[in-house]
Amino acid sequence: METGRLKANRNIGQNFLVDPNILRIIIDAASIKTDDVILEIGPGTGALTRELLLAKPRYIYAIEIDRRMEPFLDKLPDTEGKLNIFWEDAVRFNYDSGLAQNPTKIVANIPYHISTPLLWNLLAALPSRGLCYMLLMVQKEIAKRFTAPPRTKERNPLGITIDAMGDSRIVRQVSPGSFRPVPRVTSALLEIQPRRQTGLAASPLWRQLVKTGFTRRRRTLVNNLGQDFFGGSRGTVEILQEMGLSATVRAEELETSHWLALYELLKQQPLVQ
Repeated sequence: METGRLKANRNIGQNFLVDPNILRIIIDAASIKTDDVILEIGPGTGALTRELLLAKPRYIYAIEIDRRMEPFLDKLPDTEGKLNIFWEDAVRFNYDSGLAQNPTKIVANIPYHISTPLLWNLLAALPSRGLCYMLLMVQKEIAKRFTAPPRTKERNPLGITIDAMGDSRIVRQVSPGSFRPVPRVTSALLEIQPRRQTGLAASPLWRQLVKTGFTRRRRTLVNNLGQDFFGGSRGTVEILQEMGLSATVRAEELETSHWLALYELLKQQPLVQ
């Protein structure tokens, strides 16, 4: 399928947002101010980028992997030199040092197949540098996973990290007809506001803890953590019981506060090698 003469590259998850009503909803929800520095991932043909420019932020960074988009993005009304485009892979981009100005907001229709690794990288690099708001178009099922509460099957390490770092919500669902080519899935606008624990996603210890806890979802947390944490299984059981939790608790059953408490305890002792 094509948008105009441009054939979407399905290998990199291209689905161009073409619904002007959804574009307006995005701009309204992002509440862009004149001092905002915006980061957009995957601008594509520039439909959202154009609206972002019209909202008159201080500056916009856009990261696009597909050089075929250059003729479209070159036509945008960037009369004040506020737009800087990087022709790179957004997952591999160096967010720690690659941007001269620190983004305050991310507004993007991101390729769905890179949602998880991209969001880990963004949360690891940017909240500690001033990022306070993210509005992302993602697959609906992914949005539900990222906002899943405890004791649900969708609970996962990245969702726990998002919850620990701030507030998140699904703003609205977006129908497949809002895109070209039309995807086979329903989308959703996901809002994330990192406002606490801004360095958490960058911590190797935190990431090892939550990811190991979910290694095998049907196993207990004690079994997943094994001998690598808290002096072994016995020590883990004792800590869980002190927190009022059963020795047979599974990772998805823990509240975010439990994970943060485990993390604080873990920082006080070395891992068992």
